[in-house]
Formats: sequence, structure tokens, C-alpha cells
Amino acid sequence: MKQPEDQLREIYNKLKQLVKKVEGLEKSNATLAAQLGSANAALAEKKNRLGILETELGILKSSAGTLQGEAKVAFEKQINNYIKTIDHCMTLLKK
Repeated sequence: MKQPEDQLREIYNKLKQLVKKVEGLEKSNATLAAQLGSANAALAEKKNRLGILETELGILKSSAGTLQGEAKVAFEKQINNYIKTIDHCMTLLKK
């Protein structure tokens, strides 16, 4: 049977190893969190760009007269929302 001192030494060494693993995992977690933040920012930027491109496409289709059915109604609805927003902003500026 091992002496209590030897058992304590083994426990201490195992605890040191666990602390090192935890520190390594914390560093890895911080790195992954930073990468996730960057990826989320890039995704938001791409979504914004996609929205702009879809609006431009709608404008181009509308000016070419190729919008049909639901696409035409959706585009008109979007234009009306823009007009409402502009009117609201102008009202706020007058105050």
C-alpha cells in the first residue's frame, strides 16, 4: 500500500495536469469565440449586401418591366414601405 504522502503527491500531480488542460481549453474557447464573432460579423455583412443586391435586382426588373405577379406586388410593397419611412423621417426632421 502507498504511503499517504505518495498518494497526496499523485493527487497533486493529477490536479496540476487538470489545471493545465483547463487553461488550454479556456484559451481554445476564447479563440473559437473570437472566430465565431468574426464569422457572425461577416455573415451579417453578407446578408446586408444580399439585401442591397436583391433591391437593386428588383429595381432593374421593374424598370425593364419584367416583374410579374407576386414579385411585382412584393416590390410595390417594398417601395411603399420606403416611401413611408422617408415620410416619417421628414416629419421627424420638421419637429
